[in-house]
Amino acid sequence: MRFRSLADGEKACSSGRLVNGRNRFGASLERARIRRQMTQEKLAEVLGVRRDTVSRWEQGSHLPGDALLAGLAGALELDLAELRKRVVNERWRRRRERSKEVA
Repeated sequence: MRFRSLADGEKACSSGRLVNGRNRFGASLERARIRRQMTQEKLAEVLGVRRDTVSRWEQGSHLPGDALLAGLAGALELDLAELRKRVVNERWRRRRERSKEVA
């Protein structure tokens, strides 16, 4: 399965959060997890992290570290290169956003 993003305005799966540019990565991650019929607890166990860590990724307040990307891609059957690209793009987007707030 490819890691695909949701269109602007499309609702995330279980949470009902509207997906805007700020949380597109998290909503896509949640959608992939639900497609694999995994709970946050199960995904956290597989990756060796806490459930609230997975929740933070899905809420968009944090991003997974590089060391976890291969495990995350494997657990959710996502393309590793595409996942890595999306994380990097999200990091750059957040940096640009922060620099606009400062200016």
